Amino acid sequence: MLNAKSIGHSNAGTGPYNTRLFQKLDIYDQIKDKIKIVLGKPVAVAAADGEVEIGIQETNVIQLVAGTQYLAPLPPDLIEYGRFGVAVRNVSKNQNEARALIAFMTSPEAAPLLRKTAMEPPRADQSSPSPRGTRARRPRGEASALNKARNIRSMS
Repeated sequence: MLNAKSIGHSNAGTGPYNTRLFQKLDIYDQIKDKIKIVLGKPVAVAAADGEVEIGIQETNVIQLVAGTQYLAPLPPDLIEYGRFGVAVRNVSKNQNEARALIAFMTSPEAAPLLRKTAMEPPRADQSSPSPRGTRARRPRGEASALNKARNIRSMS
């Protein structure tokens, strides 16, 4: 980040997290003038178009944008997860099917499918068997650094 010419992130979602992360890492003052807030499109698109050298965005969004490359996750102690809620509306005409879908989405069998889309299944202590719903997690600002693939080597 310190050597980047420009760093893009959104004003919502991962944006506030990135600011906290840069402050926690004690680099915010060194990079704040390089930060560009991307509006009206995904940060990954701005990186692919060359508007920013590095973009930080949720990993499940990056993977859909041609011309970008996911570099690496942050260390586990720096990752913050965004959470998604699912529930069955009381006016649903297909409540049983909706509950079955929720049960599958939160089952161990669904974990590989969620991970394939760069999301994490809910932890056992975060799942709610209640009919009101449960949650899935996605990494937020997970050092989802982007750049044109020709400029960045994959970290593996």
